[in-house]
Order: sequence, then C-alpha cells, then structure tokens
Amino acid sequence: MHRIGLRLLLAFSMALAMTGGAQAQLRYRVETIGVLGPDNASSYSWAYGLNNHGSVVGYSYAQDDEVPFRAFAYENDQIRDPGNMNGFNTTSARAINDRGQIVGYATNWATYEDRPFLYDQGQLKDLNPAPGTGNAAYAHAINESGQVAGTINGRAYVHDGTQAHFIPFEGEDIGTTIAWAINDHGVAVGRAEHGFGRSDAFVWDGNSVSYLPAPQGASDSRMDGADINNAGQILVDANYRAFLYDGGTYQALGTLNGMSTSAAALNEKGWIVGSSEVGGSNPSQPFHAFLWRNGRMRDLNDLLDHDAAQRWELHYAMDINDRGQIVGLGMTDGLLRGFIATPVPEAGTWKLLLAGLGGVGAVAWRRRRGPRD
Repeated sequence: MHRIGLRLLLAFSMALAMTGGAQAQLRYRVETIGVLGPDNASSYSWAYGLNNHGSVVGYSYAQDDEVPFRAFAYENDQIRDPGNMNGFNTTSARAINDRGQIVGYATNWATYEDRPFLYDQGQLKDLNPAPGTGNAAYAHAINESGQVAGTINGRAYVHDGTQAHFIPFEGEDIGTTIAWAINDHGVAVGRAEHGFGRSDAFVWDGNSVSYLPAPQGASDSRMDGADINNAGQILVDANYRAFLYDGGTYQALGTLNGMSTSAAALNEKGWIVGSSEVGGSNPSQPFHAFLWRNGRMRDLNDLLDHDAAQRWELHYAMDINDRGQIVGLGMTDGLLRGFIATPVPEAGTWKLLLAGLGGVGAVAWRRRRGPRD
C-alpha cells in the first residue's frame, strides 16, 4: 500500500473510532402515537410491536368511540385502523413482521369469544381452527415467513400459514400453555403451567418440547419464556426477575433499584427491553421502561434527548427492532400514549466525525499540493 493510502486509511479509522466512542452515549427521540377516535384525556393507545421498517402496531382506546378498543397500525406519522373482523367489537394487534403482516386477536363482547387474526394485504384472516362460542384464542407473534405463535383455549399453537398445529406437551399435570414468540427458524418459546401454581419456560423446535433449567438462585416455580431471536438467545422471566439465556448460561438483567423486572423483547444484537420497578418512584406508576445492552440495564428515560425528556415518562417498553427502535407505553402531557423511540446521534458525535474526516481531508489536500518549496 502507498504511504499516502496508509495515512488516509489510518486517519479515516481514527474518525470512525472517535465516533464509535460517541455512539456509546446513546440517545433517543420519541414520537407520540395518537389514538383512533376522539382524542381526549380518557383515551389512550398502547404500542406492542414493530418491524425493522419502523411500522408499529398495538391498540387504541377511545371511550366515546363507537368501537372503543381498536387495533392500529402506525407508519409515516399516521395512525390507522387495519379493520375489524365481522361480528367482533374489539381488535388488538400484537406483532408485525417486515412483510407488513399483522397478528392479534378480536373479541365479541356478546359471546365473550376471542379469535386470533392475521391481517395481510388488506384482508383479515381468522386463524382459529375450531371456531365456536366461548373460544379464548390469541395470536402473539409472527416471524418473517408468516408463521404465527399463540394460544387457543389454553393450548399453545404454531400456525404454518395454512393451519394451526397445537404444540404437544407430555404429562398429566400440564395446564395452560402459551407460545409468546417464534423466530425465523420456527423455534417457539413460552410458558407451560403445571399444578400447584408452577410454570416452566419451554422451547419448541418444531419436533419436540424442552424445558429450560431454572436460573441459579431463582425459584423455578414461576418461569416464562418471553422472546427468542434467530441466534437462539431467549428471554426468561422467573419469579419477577428477568434473565438472558444464551448457550446454556443465564445472565441476570438486574433492576432499576426496585424489586422486580419483566423482560418483553430482544433483537438480533441481543439488546433487550422491558419494564422494571423503580425504587422510590411514584407508587401509582412504579415501573419504568428499560434498555439492556452490553451487559448493563439503563432507564430508558435517562437516554432521552432534551426535547423528549421534557415531555415524556416512559413506563413500559414492549418491543425493539434491529435498528434499536423501541415501542411501548408512556405518559406525555398528562396523557397515556403509545410511543416509538428512535436512537439518534448526539451533537458531539457529529463534531467528532467532522473532525476525523477533516483530518482525512487535510492529508489528501497536502498530497495534492505536493512538497513545499
């Protein structure tokens, strides 16, 4: 390599290293997700899922609306209703994949019937293989190939795009089973309840069910598999504590100085979001949203940029995409609203980048100018 090329490479590497240090000081800006129907103090929205394009889904409540509870999709700063299933009064969206397919459930108040749905290209599809009065059926997650995970009448299932298949569990003491998440390999995780108030975190690989061991020092009486990514990392809640299970080893996520933590989602980078009790906080809102990365839990409210910090208190983080965007529920101007938080570089990051690139430019300029007389 020519000497000038080496110097240019070194200068550019220094610029990237300098900005990399600044990016460690992650900050978030926050957008408000509105409501469907009358926008007032009695209405609220709750964001549950998002994809890698930044499209968000959840549900909106408006007391004075003809249909108070409605699923929403939010993108390009606009909130819309994907549509209600015929004969159902309530819809709630829980997850969306990068193809824009949305899953959730619909409720008929007259019959107390809940049905799982898939919304795809303007059409709502009922995923329940056994429709009938009294069904309690839900869709919680969808992967990139369109496989859906959820529960029907207390039994965990995976829908392959054509029909739902119940996950087989052995043992006479098996009670309610719920599949909360499914990755792109078709591996699902969730909770299997047993007698005497005990539950296990399970993994379904498409062929058989296995149970995760209890984290060291934590009781195995109440365990739940909350999420799984494509690398096979699994979020586990165990007796109001949250853990990352990776390669047979647990890592405790910690708390925000409170007693309990609940993990909700992780992305392909291993970043985790959820909610943790805040010690000494307002007892009416004791939980704050958190972001866990690089082995450290941070209160998401401490990572907001100046404008967002003045307007928001974020209580529940429900999902995170591979870009680091986070959705959930918070309080802004005295109103409960869904939010989407997007990471942004701090001003110092741009200054360091410009300084580093300036060094690259100076080297190139001296080369073009040639040796001094």
